[in-house]
Amino acid sequence: MTTVIKQQIKELEQEIFRKKRALAELRKKDEQKYITNYELREADGRKVQLNKLFGDHKTLFVIQNMGKGCSYCTLWADEINGILHHMESIAPVVLASPDEPSVMAEFAKSRNWKFHLISTAGSEFKQSLDFEPKPGSPQPGVSILKIKDDGTIYHYSKANFGPGDDFCGMWSFLDLLPEEEADWHPKKKY
Repeated sequence: MTTVIKQQIKELEQEIFRKKRALAELRKKDEQKYITNYELREADGRKVQLNKLFGDHKTLFVIQNMGKGCSYCTLWADEINGILHHMESIAPVVLASPDEPSVMAEFAKSRNWKFHLISTAGSEFKQSLDFEPKPGSPQPGVSILKIKDDGTIYHYSKANFGPGDDFCGMWSFLDLLPEEEADWHPKKKY
């Protein structure tokens, strides 16, 4: 590799880093909206109020999953599962699936996921967080929720997941491969 190309790579990496920092700041400045203290269901089918998922924390990570049928969501959840203990050192993490609790629980067990699971089936939770533009079409991503001392919950920030995003390291590995090997799509089993 020529010195010129190495320098171009370094400069582009620095520019991308600066733009990612700027994007993170913009996400934090986006409209923060209050949301209902939804009643959701846990993996065992028990009902749980959204405010109870915060535990003793003021912040909550909500991984917006599209359910058992999505191999891309499985890829993201598999990766996040690997760093879950790091994330939970900051705030609780829940995986929100549109699947019924029993389906969600069985699938999570088959993947060895350690997430606290919540089913959004039958609720407007995903819609209120802009992760279900129309009923029955959930989208993947992450929401950061905050709770105030008075119990009011608001949607602080969010990011969508998609091929090439920063939430799955697999994309960066694929970018390094020759073109003929980079056309890869996740599967639940290989």
